[in-house]
Parts: sequence; C-alpha cells; structure tokens
Amino acid sequence: ACIGYIPTPEFLTHSDFHSVLEARLWHRCLDIICSGLKVAVSIGTFMADPNNCSRYTFTPLAAYTADLPEQQMITCVTKNASPVTTAELDQFGDGVHYPPREGTMTLQILYNLCASGLDPWRLQEFLAAAKAAHLNGVQLPFWRDWRFSDPSIFLIGEILHALIKFFFDHAFKWCKELLGTDEMDTRYHTQHKRIGVRHFKKVSHVKQMTGRDHRDLARTIVATIAGAHGPR
Repeated sequence: ACIGYIPTPEFLTHSDFHSVLEARLWHRCLDIICSGLKVAVSIGTFMADPNNCSRYTFTPLAAYTADLPEQQMITCVTKNASPVTTAELDQFGDGVHYPPREGTMTLQILYNLCASGLDPWRLQEFLAAAKAAHLNGVQLPFWRDWRFSDPSIFLIGEILHALIKFFFDHAFKWCKELLGTDEMDTRYHTQHKRIGVRHFKKVSHVKQMTGRDHRDLARTIVATIAGAHGPR
C-alpha cells in the first residue's frame, strides 16, 4: 500500500550537491510519514489485528528491506563504507569481523560536526567534513529519534541482490576458482538429468541467466563442489 509520495524537486544549486539534498529530502519525508510510529513505540497505541480485535501495540523499527545503495542512504554513509559495519573500502573482503556501525556512532559524529561550528546548510564545507568521516552529508537521519532503532540491526538485504545476485557474482566465482573452469564444467555436464532441474552442459562462461537458471545452479552447487578440497 502507498502511504505517501516523495517529491522530485529541481535544486537550484551546483550538481555536486544534488545527491545530498535528495538524501536529506528523503529522510525528511520519512520523518514526517513515520512520526506517529515514533510516538507509538514509546507509549503504544491500539491497532486492529487480522481478526479485527483491538490490540495495544508498540511500533519499533524491526526491519527495513533495502538494496545496498538505499542502505547506505539510510545509514548516511558514503559509497566506500559498509552500512552495517565499520569496515571501509580497503577493508572489504579481508576476513576481519568488524564491529557494527551502530546508530549512536553515526549520531555522535554528526553532533561533533555541528558542535564544531559547521553549518549543515553550508553544503560545501559540511559535505567535505562529513565525507572525511565517511558520511554522506545528511544531518538529520529519520531514525535518530525512533526509540530502539539501530540501522545495524534493522537493515535487511533484499533477496534479488543480497542472495541471488550475490551467489552468482561472488560465491559462484569462488567455486570456479576452487575447482577450475574445466573441472566445474565437467562436473556439471556429468550430472544425472532430472525432471524439473536444468541440466547444465557448461557454466564457466555463462554471462546471463534467467531466475530459474539461478535457482537450479544454486540448488546443485554444493553437490558439484563436494570433495574438491579438504576441510582446510
């Protein structure tokens, strides 16, 4: 259901500042739309359940499904920073378990920037200082006053990119590195045919796949790579 429309204005500023202004507008709109939920999370409100019975309900922000760019906008970080951990671009994939990027951490950085005398509406100066701290320049995140909300907890990746695309773009490539392209093709080609599951003759050089092909590839990958290397 649609609960509100976000305007699409034309900003009379340099194009370098359009993205941060759009992000600020988005957060302001969410601020307005979710204002009632922010009140109800603290004092509660009566709502009807599926059986039309009135229930005394509290409304914490439990989950927000979004792809990576939207997650970065929600957490107010730049594109070279993780939205849910403190890892930065040069630390991606290094195998280290970094601490969560808690909302209080982001709010403290924003408070320090404003307390230092920077005006959030002097875009050039504020944006430069924010980017130095790996923030995108939004000074008032919509979740800042939503009790119990923490982006590192409530953000959830959507299925297309976080699962399906992730498998094909990353996990499947790791499997090809593990086995080698020739061995991978041989193992898929020699699998028994089964009704309802695609029989792949060669998968090492596939560029595009349908959703069903992605599914069948993921369903058979564990059996395909089994025994390739020891547990180490």
